[in-house]
Amino acid sequence: MDYLLEVTFSVDDAHASEAVEIVTFLSDSTGSHLVQSGRQALARLFFESRDARAQAVRMIRESSGLVLREVDQPSTDWLDHYQQSLEPIVIGDRFVVAPDPVILPSDSRRFGLVIPQERAFGTGSHETTALCIEHFEQVKIDRRICLDAGTGSGILAIAMACLGARLVVALDNDPETADVIPANLARNGIEPGRVQPFIGTIDAIRGGTRFDVIAMNILPEIILPLLPRMRDLLAAEGRVILSGVLREQAAEVRAAAEVAGLGFDAALERGEWWAGRFFGLMR
Repeated sequence: MDYLLEVTFSVDDAHASEAVEIVTFLSDSTGSHLVQSGRQALARLFFESRDARAQAVRMIRESSGLVLREVDQPSTDWLDHYQQSLEPIVIGDRFVVAPDPVILPSDSRRFGLVIPQERAFGTGSHETTALCIEHFEQVKIDRRICLDAGTGSGILAIAMACLGARLVVALDNDPETADVIPANLARNGIEPGRVQPFIGTIDAIRGGTRFDVIAMNILPEIILPLLPRMRDLLAAEGRVILSGVLREQAAEVRAAAEVAGLGFDAALERGEWWAGRFFGLMR
């Protein structure tokens, strides 16, 4: 149940406006919403209990010029409501992404990825994620071993699995991804073992493992120091895909990659964003 306190006041009444602002910040309100129509304003304050709302009412009663109305209503899952309002995102030739399966189009030619809005980065709505997936469509991933470094929600690892990767290591140093990634793997029907989540840094990968495709969609400040390690982990004929790069940063990334032993292969651009694909230079 949501417990609302609706406060109506005149925007010309500075004392009333200040009283509403004070109670919004000092009460136990879980959120607020302000609507203005002409010179009248309506503030809706949300509370988790009647007692919390009653405390706010006591705080604001002394202010004149305010009309108060207490409302009890069934709780609304605002995140779910927001997600239902989103449109599916078509990426490349083979993917479509949505936060909920009910809004996925029935297009058997595309892989439908379900990635809700959650704490971890990566829903498919950002250009950098889409650019990585478009690169995946242009390289050989089927039956290959892949690494998604900085996996976030796991969307890139899931896309690799859909394209037939034999194994994908989904690496991130953020502990919050420990719950997010398995949930996304399950809701997208990725069979156990195809994608292996791993919480840690790139230096934790040991045992001479080599990857055929490495994806890193982060930021250049994080990417550049890790390029030598990317080269060490890259299999012969493998490819490294770097995204999260602004167009004006592309030259810097290409130069650093060459110093690290990575040759430039191809790039994709969308808006202000650039994503490059690299191969290992002969040593």
